[in-house]
Amino acid sequence: MVLDRDRNGIDQITSSLQDRDNIDAIHVISHGKDGDIQLGNTNLNADTLLQNQIRIAIWGNALT
Repeated sequence: MVLDRDRNGIDQITSSLQDRDNIDAIHVISHGKDGDIQLGNTNLNADTLLQNQIRIAIWGNALT
């Protein structure tokens, strides 16, 4: 999946994984800097990780 750079990347990944299971791994290739990666138009860092912890927890449900 390629993220739309004009949309929230956390939401895009969450939506894509919501009804999936048995995924071995999620690989993210992105721009960023120490402690901060870009996902679509959203930066994932300590603050946004806490703000989106419920949505990001859904990612784990898709993993084996």
